[in-house]
Amino acid sequence: MPELKSDFYDLTTLYEQVGKNDESLKRFITIFLNTVPDDMQALKDALDWEDYDKAKSAAHKMKSSYAIMGAEWAHAICSEIEEISKDLTEKEKLPDMFWELSDKFTMMVNRLKEITF
Repeated sequence: MPELKSDFYDLTTLYEQVGKNDESLKRFITIFLNTVPDDMQALKDALDWEDYDKAKSAAHKMKSSYAIMGAEWAHAICSEIEEISKDLTEKEKLPDMFWELSDKFTMMVNRLKEITF
């Protein structure tokens, strides 16, 4: 059985939902690893260009990816980025929030790549 939990994710629910099938879990991890880096880049670009509608959309899109992977911390950051990008009351917080998400995402990716089946 693969290691289902770390400080960055909890794959227990997903593993149960795929019938404790290692290959299915591996496919979900691969999809996550292949799609979320582009989403992270889209969020960074949107914030760099102060395009808050695109930032809101990118954060919203990533929330479901992080939720599937049991990364509650990332889901929470994306929710907050989405909310701030909508009302713009604390937009000065967005760069730091992005870099926190990015740094932890990098560590999460490294852990996911270490999972053995």
